[in-house]
Amino acid sequence: ADCSYGDRSPIYKKCLQWCSANNCSNSTRLAEFEAKRPWYLSFLQWECWDECEHFCMWHAVKLFQSSGQSVPQFHGKWPFYRFWGLQEPASVLFSILNGCVHYFTWQKFRKSVPKGPYNTVWNIQAVLSINAWFWSAVFHARDTPFTEKLDYFCAFSMVLYSFYSLCVRICSNTNLWMPIALAVPFLSFFCYHIHYLTYVRFDYGYNLKANIAIGLINSCGWIMWCF
Repeated sequence: ADCSYGDRSPIYKKCLQWCSANNCSNSTRLAEFEAKRPWYLSFLQWECWDECEHFCMWHAVKLFQSSGQSVPQFHGKWPFYRFWGLQEPASVLFSILNGCVHYFTWQKFRKSVPKGPYNTVWNIQAVLSINAWFWSAVFHARDTPFTEKLDYFCAFSMVLYSFYSLCVRICSNTNLWMPIALAVPFLSFFCYHIHYLTYVRFDYGYNLKANIAIGLINSCGWIMWCF
C-alpha cells in the first residue's frame, strides 16, 4: 500500500520533506501544530506527519490535474475529501446505516421469533454483523494499521460465521452439542487467518480470495437451502 504512483512522485516527496521540516521537525514546531489543531482532528489522532501526508496528497493532486494528468492513488488508496477529520465520510455513513439495519432487524427478530434451540446462533450472527459494520465505520473514518486490521478481521468473522450458521441450519437436529462440534473447525480456521495476516504477512490478495470463496459458497448454500 506504500508503493502507489502518487506517493512515489517527486512532487509528493518534495512537499512531504518541506512540510515535515517546517511543522514536525522539533518540539517547538510540534507544539505550535498541536495548538492550532482542531479538536476533532486531535480526537481522530491526526498527528503532524499525517497532516503533512494529507496536505501534500492534495497539493500533488492539484498539480497533476493542472498538467492534464490523471489523479493517481496514494498509499494504495484514491484521494477522498476529508470532512471533519473523516477520511471517507460517505463510507462512514453507509457503514453506520448498515449497522443500524442489522441492529433494528435483530431487535425485531428477538421480539417476534419464539425462542428455539438455535436462537443463540442467530443472536451471535447479529452481534458479529453489527460489530463488523462498526469497525468498518471506524476504519473509513480514520485509516490506521490498527483500524484496518480490525475492519478486515471483523468483516471476515461476519462472512465466516454466516457460512457456519448455514452449516448449523442444514445439520440441525435435537443434539445441542452439534453447533459446538461444527464451531471447532470454523474457529480454528478463523484463528489461522488472523495469525497469518498479523504475524506472517498482511496479504490483501489472500484475504480477498478467502472472503470471496467463502461468500460464494455461503450464498449458493443459502439459495439451495431456501429452494
